[in-house]
Amino acid sequence: MRLLITYFKVYFSPLKSRSGNKRRGFTLIELLVTISIIGLLSTLAVVSLNNARGKARDSKRMYDLSIVRTAIELYRFDHNDYSPSIDTDWLTTLGKLSTGDDIYLPSGTPIDPDPRRTKVGSGGIIEAEKSYVYCVNPETDFYLLRADLEEDPQMSSGVVGDIVSYGVGQCVNIAGLVEGSDVKCKTATDFCIGRL
Repeated sequence: MRLLITYFKVYFSPLKSRSGNKRRGFTLIELLVTISIIGLLSTLAVVSLNNARGKARDSKRMYDLSIVRTAIELYRFDHNDYSPSIDTDWLTTLGKLSTGDDIYLPSGTPIDPDPRRTKVGSGGIIEAEKSYVYCVNPETDFYLLRADLEEDPQMSSGVVGDIVSYGVGQCVNIAGLVEGSDVKCKTATDFCIGRL
């Protein structure tokens, strides 16, 4: 303990100027070490914040699809087990559930929380292939909802891994019609729910 006290007395002792007067201050090394530590901590905080944002967007995606699934099931109950038919895109197709006499989505049709997946850029929607997808098979009236998650949710909810591709039927995303064979549910980041 005495050694530690002596170390602090020597290390943090006031500096002497050239004239021999004592003055208080920090050496350049001390300032650089402090600034480096603050920079490192700031970098770690930003990385953690970005991971938290991705997880929050994934939670919203899973919540949105569960709300849409509930709305579709209520629609099916009122319409003799028929799912909403495919229209030009995600908003037009599922917009039918939030207008008219029977409103199944009172807060409107949800869209992906990542603006790159929903906003139109110079060449169309930047990442439309990652936006929400709705598929319906008019012959069997099965439907599928799919979201592309940013991270593996480490849980077993949804239809993850049960089907490789939807295959038949019609599908839409935010940008328009999608081939059913292009809709995949084979990785942990493919969150798929519905009635299959």
